[in-house]
Amino acid sequence: DYFEGSLNCDSTRYITRIWSVTDDCGNTAEKTQLITVENKGVSLSAKAILQGAMERSTDGLMRDDLRKKYFLPLQEPYSALPHFHHVGGGGERIEPLVLSESGANAIVDWIFVEIRDPEEPDSVIATRSGLIQRDGDIVDVDGVSPLRFSEVFAGTYYVSIKHLNHLGAITNKTVTLTADYPTFVDIAKDSSQVNHAAAQYSSKDWGRGLWSGDFNGDHSVIYQGPKNDIGRIFLDVMSDIGNINAFPNYIRSGYEMADFDLDGNAIYQGPNNDRSKVLTWVTLQTPENVYKIANFIVREKIP
Repeated sequence: DYFEGSLNCDSTRYITRIWSVTDDCGNTAEKTQLITVENKGVSLSAKAILQGAMERSTDGLMRDDLRKKYFLPLQEPYSALPHFHHVGGGGERIEPLVLSESGANAIVDWIFVEIRDPEEPDSVIATRSGLIQRDGDIVDVDGVSPLRFSEVFAGTYYVSIKHLNHLGAITNKTVTLTADYPTFVDIAKDSSQVNHAAAQYSSKDWGRGLWSGDFNGDHSVIYQGPKNDIGRIFLDVMSDIGNINAFPNYIRSGYEMADFDLDGNAIYQGPNNDRSKVLTWVTLQTPENVYKIANFIVREKIP
């Protein structure tokens, strides 16, 4: 006789196979085989802060100006950018209803999360575009659930969190991802969670946030010197179809990479301009710039 049965338990499937044989004298021999099959799929409940969206905040939460102004795209923006490379992910979309949520769970922007090899942290295993809420929670495209990586096996991995125009950060050590429950990773409060003390902006009022100001996507923030990010603001403003008189103080509105504080405006010259914010809030604020020089390069601390 032969019997086969299976049981699914969280991330693991158990298959039991039993063979039994009875001879002419009534003696029975039985053989049992237990097969363990690990299913794919892990969840991540992460928390981060975007420095730009915290600027001018009055309630300790990131501003959601892009959502309020209807500038947020319904499809993730990262697949169209050469400095972001999807592995398994890409093309994530949201329904308009997701952007109707207000308060602490309102959506601030799209976010890019990488799962990296535990032995070689410069090797990306899987990526996913998610959403970041005003309170820093990173959620899936339904605007509520933890971020799901359906093709990743349970195990230990490095996790890196990146954004369109902010410098990313990576965990200081591997974290265990399981299908049993979402693994919590908070890089907004605990400096020991990331691999370098200067990887994030530090605020005594709201914690630690990813540095803003990487407008050209080269994984660094440069106010002055070759390949600086200020030039991107200037080019975007001057090339805007509405700037018919080529005024440098023209305000370019929309979902812009050169928008330091994520308020929906790219401003090169004039009040509240993004150029001065790069110098004041990043170049001169990083603890690595001990001599406070304007051409200091703030680099992303990810392998």
